[in-house]
Amino acid sequence: MANMPKAPLVYMIGMVRFPKVPGMDRFAPGLHDALRSGYPLSDEVAAQAVRAEIGPAGMQLEQFETRVWQFSAPDKSFAFLLGDEFLGLHTASYLDHQDFAYRFDTGLRALLGVAGIGIEWVQSVGIRYIDLIVPRAGETLTQYLRPQALPMESLTEDGLLEMRESMSVAAYQSRIGNLRVQVLRNPPTTVPPELDSPLVEKNGWKPVRPGVEFAVLDIDHGARFDPPEPMDAEGIRGRLVDLREATSKLFFSLSTDFALRVWKDEE
Repeated sequence: MANMPKAPLVYMIGMVRFPKVPGMDRFAPGLHDALRSGYPLSDEVAAQAVRAEIGPAGMQLEQFETRVWQFSAPDKSFAFLLGDEFLGLHTASYLDHQDFAYRFDTGLRALLGVAGIGIEWVQSVGIRYIDLIVPRAGETLTQYLRPQALPMESLTEDGLLEMRESMSVAAYQSRIGNLRVQVLRNPPTTVPPELDSPLVEKNGWKPVRPGVEFAVLDIDHGARFDPPEPMDAEGIRGRLVDLREATSKLFFSLSTDFALRVWKDEE
């Protein structure tokens, strides 16, 4: 974050979903051609996904494999993700949201311009932020996160129980979508499992697990369109900016004044 030189943000992703494009492998090279000057590096992985179908026998879950393409900047600072139902932009070098929204807009317009792809509807747009909060030597998490943000500690005072890890989750309705926040205290990994992909690992974006008490602050905010709305690149960029407002306010409401001074390099 431009105004927070020591911000705890370690990963951010923005994504737009659209109805499935059959044979996306035919169009992936066209997107890369359009983005090649800024994102010349390419990767392709097979990812596991789950499809839920509800019928007379109840909900049936089907696991299947899908392909994901990544087109990265030379220094791996930013990378686009393409699947048959989504376009994403992820980074471990987030600067500010206007910069991110502009980059995303460039990629979305390039995708919509691929000959024959026919993406005319949008189903959802969302953003997700992962902050790794590690107190400095001699400090504690309570100095960085407000009491209402911290997951439960041990409730006994007799020393019989020692807290290993805990988590808290809350969901909100914003004026434009759904917002969810979870705080993971001393989790096994620094990246939530559903984001801990081979591409994040290959990009070198997964922080090493601290050897001291720490917390992962995970906030996502999304707008869903049911029924789908006509695809509009400029409108999507506006949605990305709007989604940031409530997300940012929640982050600041969970952080202490001391934490903000540390992250602004004032403490």
